[in-house]
Amino acid sequence: MKVKGLILAGGEGKRIGGKKPLRLLFGKPLIYWALRPYLEENLEVYISVRDKTQEEEIKEALLREKISLDKIWFLLDEPFCKGKGPLGGLFSGMKACQELTYLLVSAVDQPFLTREIFKPLLEKAISHTSKACVYRVDGKIEPLPGVYSSELSEILKNFILSSSKPSFKSFLDYLHSQNLVVFLDYVTKIKKEGSPFLNINFLEDLKAAEDVFYTRKI
Repeated sequence: MKVKGLILAGGEGKRIGGKKPLRLLFGKPLIYWALRPYLEENLEVYISVRDKTQEEEIKEALLREKISLDKIWFLLDEPFCKGKGPLGGLFSGMKACQELTYLLVSAVDQPFLTREIFKPLLEKAISHTSKACVYRVDGKIEPLPGVYSSELSEILKNFILSSSKPSFKSFLDYLHSQNLVVFLDYVTKIKKEGSPFLNINFLEDLKAAEDVFYTRKI
């Protein structure tokens, strides 16, 4: 089974003032940091975007950072996924796969994820031949980053169509009830702002992240 990356970047980002993928952290856009661990692993990467305008904005930002687009593909949600949140982006990634694929999925607002965080997820998913694998961080299930098999595409499609407000949490609850997901426990030893699982939702989060990580070699 192949492995590809998928970055969910199509949210409106209202809490941060819009255009979240382009917000700067350490002088570089969030999409740069989100992409970095995938490129270090030499993986092909899908980026789920809201529309063609956002796609072009992200392409321009990446080219300014001297990042080649050769292994990066942009995806738009299917019409039935409009307004259904990040699960629409996950489905688009699954549908784009031409063969059975493990999608290593993260969000554009998770700039401190690393290949060292990704690797155990893939290893556990492969060793358990599981359809999905996610972390339990301090006992709390975190859907992203996660490994999701493209074999789940029809299950996910039916789940989205049958749910009025589908969410990653409710989807994982469903997968758990069907024994289709395995969990990897992770215990944090540093403050929230220093966690590799940190999500950037507000402008204050950018400042807090920089304050914590300014001495980190990045």
